[in-house]
Amino acid sequence: MQPVTPITQNQPKKDLAELVHAYNQAKQRLDDAKNLFLAIEAELTEEVGHKEEGSFSCYIDGFKVTTVGRVTRKLDEKQWAKIAPEVGERLANRLVKTKYDINLRELRYIENNEPEVFKQVATAITSKPSKPSIKVEAEV
Repeated sequence: MQPVTPITQNQPKKDLAELVHAYNQAKQRLDDAKNLFLAIEAELTEEVGHKEEGSFSCYIDGFKVTTVGRVTRKLDEKQWAKIAPEVGERLANRLVKTKYDINLRELRYIENNEPEVFKQVATAITSKPSKPSIKVEAEV
């Protein structure tokens, strides 16, 4: 496959159009495969069985099949704030973790408007680029 250059570099639209069609076809095949996989997985889980929480294994025709049940839990922060003192600090700290997240909007504001503060804050932040996303839609 030859490298793709941005449209701004006057690449013939024919090559780019072929690439877009190939992308859409591959995405459709991927979606179809994912749907088939999920259907088989659901049927297999039903046939093999599973625990609500924890793992369950069985052996079938030389394969070990393990299903894992999980229960997601979400903390009601307002309710927790009311009862945490009653639980006690020692247990409360073991039960609930505090997670720090960056407020990207505020970080960008500080970067643009308070460069000295940003320099200090930036020492505590590790940044790495993520995979670019692509979205292909039919024209309306």
